[in-house]
Amino acid sequence: MKVSVEVLESKLNYVFKDKTLLELALTHSSKSSVNNEKLELLGDSVIGLAVTNFLYNEFTDQDEGLLSLLKSKLVSRVFLAKVADQIDLKDFITVGKSVTNDQNENNSIIGNTFEAILGAIYLDSDFETSAEITITLIANEIGTLSLDDTKDSKTVLQEELQKRKIRLPLYESIENDEDNDQFKSVCSIEELDLAVHGIGVSKKGADQDAAKKMLEKLKDND
Repeated sequence: MKVSVEVLESKLNYVFKDKTLLELALTHSSKSSVNNEKLELLGDSVIGLAVTNFLYNEFTDQDEGLLSLLKSKLVSRVFLAKVADQIDLKDFITVGKSVTNDQNENNSIIGNTFEAILGAIYLDSDFETSAEITITLIANEIGTLSLDDTKDSKTVLQEELQKRKIRLPLYESIENDEDNDQFKSVCSIEELDLAVHGIGVSKKGADQDAAKKMLEKLKDND
């Protein structure tokens, strides 16, 4: 049984005037042809602008390159899914019978629904309100980021291998039979006879996940 949406509104610190917008934002495409995909698109833009505005005003002494990298971290599906976990968003999402419990808990569905929620808040109120809620919700997770987080895993792996005088890794996209909504990538280092798999909502994300796992494997082998 789904938890009352009033509980979710309390966690969001926002009460919808139009409850149908909230209901729509929580409806996954596996449940109905009338679903949250368009709200997700809108919410993606709302979150992007809210985060960009926040970074512009809070990090006045940083250059555009660093701010762009920070933004990419803060608007990523993985990061937004972590934020959504704070409000137990997965407990409110309505999915079809074809979606398993494990799939319902993946970053793609949760992150997309979080975007749809912010899109719905924007339509129900205005940009200022939706932006304030966005920054309030991600505030705790913003504190977990460091400047090291602005380096993506592929870059860090490349630098590590160059220090060891080892040739750069190879990345290959492969078919993901487990989840059609996610991409799968193999990162391999031939000289060390190492290979790991990564997954993500995009090819780039899958490569990054594979690079991160390869870095962990190198650390374990040291």
